[in-house]
Amino acid sequence: MRAIFSRRNHIKRITKKPVLLFLLVLFIGSLLFYPLVTDDSPWPEGSSYGNTDILQANYESWKSKLRSQGDDGKLVLSLTPIRGLSKKLLPARGGSSLNLFDGNLDVVVDGLPPWRAF
Repeated sequence: MRAIFSRRNHIKRITKKPVLLFLLVLFIGSLLFYPLVTDDSPWPEGSSYGNTDILQANYESWKSKLRSQGDDGKLVLSLTPIRGLSKKLLPARGGSSLNLFDGNLDVVVDGLPPWRAF
């Protein structure tokens, strides 16, 4: 019984070596050949990453495209308490509107208690 157990462990050690060697060769090969199959920059052509001039040009292009489609460029969010996140539920309700063209933020909230500062 002891000889069989010892032999199984020896077989497991022998089969692990080629698998580990294969994975090591695959990993090193991928490191060596990665620069050959990709370009130098991980960012797409025309990306605004790190370049404020391209970012500004892309933003202006996006704004003009939105305006030509007749969009008013407002992001509207409703404001209500969330039971799982709010410690105390207040009867306050409201809404906010962020104008994506000029950066104006309008917030209207009704039902806040007058004795507290928010």
